[in-house]
Amino acid sequence: MSSPAWVSTTAESSGARPVDFTGCGRAAADTSRPYGCRPVSGYAELLALAEVDAVCIVLPAALHAEWVAAALRAGERVPAEKPLTTEAGRTRELVESAERRGPVLTENVTFVHHPRHESVRRLVADGAIGEPRSFRAVFTIAALPAGDIRHRPELRGGALSDVGVHPLRAALHFLGDRLRVVGAALETVVGPAGGDRGRGAAVHTRRRRRTARVRHGTRLPVP
Repeated sequence: MSSPAWVSTTAESSGARPVDFTGCGRAAADTSRPYGCRPVSGYAELLALAEVDAVCIVLPAALHAEWVAAALRAGERVPAEKPLTTEAGRTRELVESAERRGPVLTENVTFVHHPRHESVRRLVADGAIGEPRSFRAVFTIAALPAGDIRHRPELRGGALSDVGVHPLRAALHFLGDRLRVVGAALETVVGPAGGDRGRGAAVHTRRRRRTARVRHGTRLPVP
């Protein structure tokens, strides 16, 4: 259920050892071999293995909810790629399931754990610049290739799911989690692959007298 990048990172981390890799045919075998992993055919088979302690879910966004739920039922620790799901209600269900069952469930938003972000957050919380009144963040990437899976609407990826989470999560990191959406806009462009090529988006949130304005997109620059 992981990707080559996840396997490589895990293999290089202390205290963690990749033991199985789920993929398709020869690709799974080629990816797992350098790290001593065993290629496994099928996600259900992977979850049934006794030696597995954690399962990284790095599937297209539309498949996250199904396989995160299955991994939790199997008693696994689950670090899942962002977004955890594409529906708020489904996300709440998974969080509640993890709380009842006990396994660890995390959404892979790593940048907030970087020492620089933590230092800035601490300075803001300690009043080093006074009370924040405005927060702005922009996160964009270059245009995706025509065949990229994030152009396929049935997989629920695209600008909002894959890119928008970064500036919004930054706003939550620095202003706290009691933000309320008061306005939003999303502009999309249908590309040759027939999917959403999200050219630009904006979300405006406000907490008391604080305002956060975040923008994201899969085409540079965001207007």
